[in-house]
Amino acid sequence: MSAVGEVTGAWLTRAAPQPPENIPYHKRSFVCLCSDVSTADLRDGVSEGFDHIETLKALYDAHDGPVPGRMCQLAGIGVCAHETGERWGKLA
Repeated sequence: MSAVGEVTGAWLTRAAPQPPENIPYHKRSFVCLCSDVSTADLRDGVSEGFDHIETLKALYDAHDGPVPGRMCQLAGIGVCAHETGERWGKLA
């Protein structure tokens, strides 16, 4: 059996997650509420050379609260990806 035409989905574009375009960088834009980590903190960490999500988590103790990473992991990866210019998958 082989599929042809619209059934193959050839007309669809592949959904590739991209870093967010507009990230507010200030102390009141939180990534991790449990550990009080903001987007500005993560941006500072990347500028200091902590350019991977694991090193940023270790630097700021992010994702170590009562809900370890369940609410803030994707936001942290998004900020890191935006700042480093990497794809999400490479950072996760």
